[in-house]
Amino acid sequence: MPTGERQYQVGNVGSGARVTQGNNITIIETINKIDLTNFPEFLKAFSDREAISRGLLEEATRKRDEIAAKLDITEGAVGGFFETLHEQRVPPEQLRAKLIEIALRFEETRQRLAALDVDDPVTKVPADKAQIELDEGRTDAASVLLQRVEEADLAAAAKAREIAKQASEVADARQLNAARAREGRGDISLTQLHYGEAADHFQKAADLVPPRYADERARLLLARDIAAFAGIDPVRGEAALVGVVAAGPGVLDAVLRRATSAPQHRIRLKKLCAQLGEPAIPHLLDAIRNGPWGVKLNAAPCFAAFRGDKAAQEGLRALLQEWDFDIRRLAIEGIGYAGYSDIREDLVQLAKYDELNIEGDDYSMEKVSPISDYSMGKLSSYVIEALLRSFTQEIHPAQIEHFEQFAELCLKERQDHLVDFAIERAIKDLTPRAADVLVARWLRHEQQRYRMFALSIIADRRLQGTIEEVISVLLNPDEDEDVRRTAGITLGEMASDGAAHGLAMALTDDLITPGIDWAFSTLYAHPIAWPDCSLQIKSALSSSAEIRQGMLLSLGLRREMNFRQDIERGLFSNDPYLRGTSGLAFAHLLGPEALDMLKERGNDAKNDVERVFALSAQIHAGCNSCADALDEALQGFQPLGVLRLCWKRQVLWAMVRADHGSLRSQLWVEIAGETMADISRHQRLRSSVATA
Repeated sequence: MPTGERQYQVGNVGSGARVTQGNNITIIETINKIDLTNFPEFLKAFSDREAISRGLLEEATRKRDEIAAKLDITEGAVGGFFETLHEQRVPPEQLRAKLIEIALRFEETRQRLAALDVDDPVTKVPADKAQIELDEGRTDAASVLLQRVEEADLAAAAKAREIAKQASEVADARQLNAARAREGRGDISLTQLHYGEAADHFQKAADLVPPRYADERARLLLARDIAAFAGIDPVRGEAALVGVVAAGPGVLDAVLRRATSAPQHRIRLKKLCAQLGEPAIPHLLDAIRNGPWGVKLNAAPCFAAFRGDKAAQEGLRALLQEWDFDIRRLAIEGIGYAGYSDIREDLVQLAKYDELNIEGDDYSMEKVSPISDYSMGKLSSYVIEALLRSFTQEIHPAQIEHFEQFAELCLKERQDHLVDFAIERAIKDLTPRAADVLVARWLRHEQQRYRMFALSIIADRRLQGTIEEVISVLLNPDEDEDVRRTAGITLGEMASDGAAHGLAMALTDDLITPGIDWAFSTLYAHPIAWPDCSLQIKSALSSSAEIRQGMLLSLGLRREMNFRQDIERGLFSNDPYLRGTSGLAFAHLLGPEALDMLKERGNDAKNDVERVFALSAQIHAGCNSCADALDEALQGFQPLGVLRLCWKRQVLWAMVRADHGSLRSQLWVEIAGETMADISRHQRLRSSVATA
């Protein structure tokens, strides 16, 4: 290798071939300079040519040809890149990073395959001549030549047996070559973002490596673990954690590049960083400073593993000095996860004035210099999240006052949607104590938005000690209707006998509102002493689709046969979501008797949601053999963590029930943001309902 040329991090790719850092930089710089403004539409154009306009297809084709020309590869190869990105549903914000990953892997694979040593000078000449003779139709001559090949190979084998060491080296070289060929198949799978398949190929390649090439085998096993870590199978991803940790903090560079924003990846990355410890911090900081946008996004939440760590905090503060807003934004996010509350004033100053250390600005609304609309637009939502997340590190009333003052400034700057979105994101990361403090402050706040946020916190945390307060909001005729509706949703999400009992005590014939419908539709499943609820049931069944579906599930859980026709009609609805939820209700209503119909309807599932619900329903009806199918369906099911609690717990309960509480089911519970204790209580509740 020429002086100054650095081998690409994946290492030697075969005899006579090395992928160099210079090639990588060229590919990355080339793609970063390409305008990908309409890239998502171009991907769609190639996947559905008949449904789009000719003009868009022509524009997409020109973009494909432009990329191919600049990367010096064929148009067909770039078209394959497009198909992979579309099939894997890569989010728009990660398209450029994934395109770079695929292009790098393609170049690496091309060089690896070109370097395969398949030539044997003893047999190549007669073999080539035999092919020529056969093509010309001279079969006898071809047979004679092939006999020479056979004899030459037999002689070589005999000689190899006589000279054991030489024979072993020849065999090992061929075996190693076969391993590299199998590794090439793994590389191809990576270009298609098929991480589980790639892991299988790397494992097979490692198995083929001769024993004396221990370093080569270790490299392939690490490639297997990295691919499995980046995949969506929870069990394989968890198992891969051991090998990835053993590789040391340098492995973060590859892992961050392949991870997505999926919950299982966030959870694994946090575990990985916690086990790697402080040596991981420089790699995370470098990822935020120099990585593409997708890598920056993956790196920032990892600082949750270093809450209160001074090295992490100082490194992140140094990143605030960078002029690149993308670096600043993700540094601010990392600061929030790290709980670095000491620099909250710096964050506000940076958002307001586009620089640090503005003297005399202690969160006051009085401007000591003009507020920068540009930096406020770029940074304010990140600062909102960071301030709220940092509040959990050092809970102090002054901190929340500072937070509210900055939020008010953002509202005055007409950034309402950014403020609301940022708070909704950040409150999901609150500790129980921080959540209690905020609920106590915000539930009676004069501003409606804070009362709504308090209810969201209660729903997310299922804070049972607030049941009476939530019911008082729900029943308050002077409260805003949206707040009352949210209170009803919150009460239903508490999913406890206490919440059901509190609602039952408050019910009257003339008390029928959307908020009441939301709470009643799910809480009616709880086995308490309910009064006559015929009017409430009728109201919920004639309400919005979501309320009606919750009501049907409660009726199914209570096995109220009078409503069998209502539930069965849902099974044959045109709405896949309603078909799925009705299947769950039908399973609880009839038990094993429902299984045949549920299997028939499940075979016609039109999307991932309906399929997950259909398989869960079959398990609830007694078909535990559906566990593997449900696991497979969940691997391609992104909305699990954001489903309403009643549906999410139905799915998780089914997985735990069919899988007998195995590691696989425990990991799905963790990914969904629940605990095994919650699911166990849910199972006991449903069992008591069925018994009643």
